[in-house]
Amino acid sequence: MNGDRPYQNQRAIAKDRFLEEKDMPYVMLPCEQDAMNRGALQTRREDIIDILVLKFSEVPEQIADRINKLEDASLLRELFQRSVTIASLSDFSVVLDRLTTAEDSSGPQNN
Repeated sequence: MNGDRPYQNQRAIAKDRFLEEKDMPYVMLPCEQDAMNRGALQTRREDIIDILVLKFSEVPEQIADRINKLEDASLLRELFQRSVTIASLSDFSVVLDRLTTAEDSSGPQNN
């Protein structure tokens, strides 16, 4: 049947195109990457506060506010690790002071 030939070709082309596209990596748009990064930072902040609450029953608002203002992923990672092993909230506050002071002094200088 000659009438079926164009349809079969179109179907084969569509199948080939689908198979090629499904193997292509997904390229994330910059706005999508930015949203993912912000979400990861927020999750890390929440995790730190949750751990401190579990260990010490409550977290002073001042400490929670300081944690929630942090934007550096490596700093948040270190605070997360410290929150698991720290002995007291006062010790955590000292670590938070030390790390955020170090971050402030290593940041860009405004003249």
